[in-house]
Amino acid sequence: MDSEVSNPAASVEFKVLGDGKMLWQSGIMKAGGAAENFTVNVDGVKTLLLKVGDAGDGISYDHADWGGREI
Repeated sequence: MDSEVSNPAASVEFKVLGDGKMLWQSGIMKAGGAAENFTVNVDGVKTLLLKVGDAGDGISYDHADWGGREI
């Protein structure tokens, strides 16, 4: 969750997929929560997909960053 978001209704979930398989997922992250560090083994992966979802409650107030890059 981007640190500029303060509305408690904001929630996102990050996912990393490699060749269509789930490699990592954050679980639901809420406004004010800490950034989460993670490591993913991408050896042999041909297609890497970084996804951000609305955590199932719509996109209101959601604003997410991957590694300091706004999405």
